[in-house]
Amino acid sequence: MRKTKTKHRTFHTINPAGDEIFSVNEGLPIVEALEEVSTLLSVALPVVYGVAENSDSDAYAAVYLVKMAKAVIDSVVSGMPIGGMS
Repeated sequence: MRKTKTKHRTFHTINPAGDEIFSVNEGLPIVEALEEVSTLLSVALPVVYGVAENSDSDAYAAVYLVKMAKAVIDSVVSGMPIGGMS
């Protein structure tokens, strides 16, 4: 059986032209990509709590971390064949 891999996906627009600066690489094993998402979200959680408790200074860090996690998840989903992982 073939192992499902990620598809290339760019994210985080940096200008009005829509250029994106970051990307998820194609060909990464799905399980490792999902483990990395878990780590990204674990790091994002205390930042988000800090934003809620303090000033807005940490708000951009939370936005970037969530965007990174979402990009990996989107890449994982687009790399999965119809009917699940194989």
